[in-house]
Formats: sequence, structure tokens, C-alpha cells
Amino acid sequence: MLVVVALALAAGCSSGGQQQSAQQAAEQPVKQQAGMDRKACQAETKTACYTFNQVRAAYGVDALQRQGITGKGRTIAILAPLGAPHLRTDLEAASTQLGLPKPHLKIVEQKPSHGKASKIDWKDEELTGMAREATMDVQAAHAMAPEADLLLYQVDVTAKRDDFDDVLRGLKQIIGKHMADVVSISFGLPEGGAKGENAARIKQGHRLLADAARQGITVVAAAGDGGAFDGTGDKQVRSVDWPASDPLVTAVGGTRLDLDDAGKRRKPDTVWSDEGGASGGGLSAIFTRPAYQRTVAAVATGRRAVPDISLSAAGDGSTMAYLTDDKAASWWPVYGTSLATPMFAGVVALAAQHAGKRLGSLNPALYDLANARNAGIVDITTGTNGKHGHPARPGYDLASGLGTVDAAHLVPALAGYAG
Repeated sequence: MLVVVALALAAGCSSGGQQQSAQQAAEQPVKQQAGMDRKACQAETKTACYTFNQVRAAYGVDALQRQGITGKGRTIAILAPLGAPHLRTDLEAASTQLGLPKPHLKIVEQKPSHGKASKIDWKDEELTGMAREATMDVQAAHAMAPEADLLLYQVDVTAKRDDFDDVLRGLKQIIGKHMADVVSISFGLPEGGAKGENAARIKQGHRLLADAARQGITVVAAAGDGGAFDGTGDKQVRSVDWPASDPLVTAVGGTRLDLDDAGKRRKPDTVWSDEGGASGGGLSAIFTRPAYQRTVAAVATGRRAVPDISLSAAGDGSTMAYLTDDKAASWWPVYGTSLATPMFAGVVALAAQHAGKRLGSLNPALYDLANARNAGIVDITTGTNGKHGHPARPGYDLASGLGTVDAAHLVPALAGYAG
């Protein structure tokens, strides 16, 4: 993960290839790749290098677009600790090459409450990763809901990177000013280290999320890329991340897709685990089991269980995003639950358009629909989220949650559930 002191970014752009294959690949662009040359990307990175169009087809989003369900009239907010100098033009270039409608993007820049905002330094891996993260997030959300309005709420970090209070301030602004229908968050604070001040901040964050729920705003967050573990200093402990662990948030885990060129599955999805990381999952140390998880009480043994739902996040099953650095623009293979999260935010925006209103806290609907026929929730039964992690099993599990989505069925099911 990329780390902002106690605040950690799920490694969407902590990008893909082989740590050797799953990490180094996305840490380097595919050379001389003006267009989406998957073969060149695959040869260089040894990863899948899917296009967003393949992923859209895999999740049934194309079928919805043909029905006019594109996210139009809805707003997705992406809360990010740093922007990128070419983020807008990269989004426009990606949209053109993917054949998608022109994006509608607004950027709000929040200055730090103390100190000076860090400026992008392409030699600083941490800052570079944050910039790529923000760029990837807007492209992923746009790919899934191409006519939704996008808001990048940029919480500028300082050199100390200890900016959690400013992140909460940004979240408060989005919620308090009714800026969005869906909020996508790709960072996390490991609960395993949440003591003292951090525990108080999580409680403060929960109050903000309760305000969001009252206003009908849906919040989705990355479950993390450390499998069943997360870092607390130099020590690895079993932990889940906040805000994904908050009962009012839909926690998004990661899967591995196996697609043909048209985006059709060659094999069923499996839990993401490779050399680049693994889907976050486990039991909260802070939050007790919410009422909507009573149907999975055998797994959620008195605690809030994470994740709720999972989408594509594998390093070796990478997806390409269009990114500009200090040298050139090119398509990079990216991965992580912070790729899965804005994609799911796009699906929520589609459902909100279909329903004609905001959907609010989504988890009660997801758990009620999980056992319904043709409701668009697809069980994942194979894989483990990392070494000493949790295995997938029929039904709910701590590796993939309820499973993955078939948006062509889930979007109308959510809209119907919302009445």
C-alpha cells in the first residue's frame, strides 16, 4: 500500500507487475504505447492488461448503456489525498480512445489546514503513486458510468503526510454541501493501529457517515490490498481498514477476472491473491455486527465483517488506465481494491439513475438481494485472500464478501429495492 502516515491508500496504482510480475508491471508504463496495444502491454508486463471496455462487458454495463442507463444526472465524488497535473486531459484522452461520452469532471482543491501542500515530484514514489491513484479512480468511475458527473475532491497533503483530519474535513464538505450521490474512497486507516487519537477520528468519521446515510448518499470504500493483514508500523497484524469497516459503508474487495478479447469470462471469478497483494477482508475490532449481516452471522461472529462485494483488482489480471508522468503519456496496467471501488461506485450511480433517486447506505439491500434469484450478485467460491488468509466458500465469506456483480441484473434490482 501507499502510506500517508497512518492513512494508507489501497494500492490501485501501487500499480501492477511482478514484484516482479504484479508490482513492477504497473510501476512502469508500457513503452511507446500510444494506443491500447494489449499485446505490447502483456508482453512487457506479463499481466492481463484488460481494457475498461472488456471490463464493462464483463460486468454487464454495456447492456445497460444500450438501455440508456449511463449514470446521467448522478454525481460520483472521489475523495483523494492528491490530484495529478494531467488528470483532466488523461481522462479525456482515455474516454476518447475507449469510445465513451465526453467526461464531465469538476475538481475541488482543499488546501491543508496547516503547512504547505505537497507538489508533485515524479521522483517521489509516494506522491507519484497518489497522483496515479487519483487519475485511475476518475477513469474507472467514468468507464462504468460514462454520463455521470465526476467530482474529484482533492485533499492536498503536506510533506508530513499526517493529514487524516483534513481528509475528514473533506468528507464533511462533500456530505454537508450535498456534492454527490455516491462517494468513492480508495484509502484506509488500519483498525489494528487505531488506538487513542486514531480511534477517536474513526468515531468522528462514523458520525459523518451517519450524516451521509441520512441524506441518502452512498459511500463505498476499498477493503485494502493486504489480505487478512495490514501494517501497523513494522508489524503485520490481522486487521481491516476504516472506512471500509464502517457498517454504513459498502466495503469493496478484489477478484481476479479471466476474460477473452470481447470481455466474456473464460472461467469464473476467483478471489484476488498474487504477488502484488490480496483482497482485504476480516472482522472489525471496532464495530459490532450490523443488523443486515444477521443472515451471515456464522461468519460475522458478532463483529462487522468485511468485504461486502468484490470487483476486479488482481495484479496479474490488470486493467489499463491512461496516465501521464514527467516523460510521456501511455496506458499503464493498474490494480488493487482502489480500482475495484470506483468501478463499483459507477455501478451505484447507474442504479441511482435507474431508481431516479439516491440509494443511501447500500448494504441492507445487498444482503437482502444476495439470495434472490437473478438479482445480480454472483457468488465466488474459489481462492484465498493471501497467505494465512480467509478462503472463499459458498455464500458469504471474508475473502470476497457476498461475491461479485452482474450489473445488468443488479442495477434494476437495486432500483426496485429502493422503490
